Amino acid sequence: MTHPASKVRLALDHNFPAPVLKAFAVMMPNVELVPIAEIDPALAEVDDWELFVALHRHQQQWDGLVTNDEALLSLPKEMTVLSQTHLTLVVAAGEGHNPIRAVGLLLCHLNHICHHTTPERSQVWKLTVSQKDYDEPRKYLEKIAEKKKQTVEELRRSAAGSRRRRDTDAYLPRAIRATGPTRSASAACRLPWSAMRGSRTEYRAGPVVSAASIPNRRPDLPVTRDASEARTGSLDRTLPGPLQLAMSGRGA
Repeated sequence: MTHPASKVRLALDHNFPAPVLKAFAVMMPNVELVPIAEIDPALAEVDDWELFVALHRHQQQWDGLVTNDEALLSLPKEMTVLSQTHLTLVVAAGEGHNPIRAVGLLLCHLNHICHHTTPERSQVWKLTVSQKDYDEPRKYLEKIAEKKKQTVEELRRSAAGSRRRRDTDAYLPRAIRATGPTRSASAACRLPWSAMRGSRTEYRAGPVVSAASIPNRRPDLPVTRDASEARTGSLDRTLPGPLQLAMSGRGA
């Protein structure tokens, strides 16, 4: 038998999906799972009590058996021999026809089983899966409200207000957010072009113009949109001159 500090060695019954488990072997350094047929092909044909005796006496020192055969637990001779050999028996109950569930069930408990496996006593680990009903979100809201000493309705109102503030802020142009809510959009032209990129509001420059082409033009007057925009009925915003000049200069 194995020492507690060494690797636990378990034989896999012929009804257990060994190929599926091999894919997880590298993630289980504390256990070795080997099909019975690879230990000794003759063991696949013997009764279960004889298998217990053979594993107990085997020169490679096996710690136990993993199987899907739940009926094994109802056989008096098998249970008697198991108690005498001090082997560990792991049974994935009710999963004989579903190899994926059987492997998942075993992997969930395997580390714990290996930790408790010892040559000093026999053990039976009957592993089962129970279907769980869903939970209403209010169950967790009530727990959060209790911790915060609030009601569920107060939590919901607070969360709704925070979401509205975030949504409103997300639709503001980055440049205008950067200059503050009280400044006009024309102040944004003093920011680098990168500050305007990614904004949800698009500003078009219209035709490429320069300051020299507009004699005696006041800086605060808007530039007239071109004819193509007028024909298409575009609703794009017309910004004060400095911003349009800055944007049109970028494309020049």
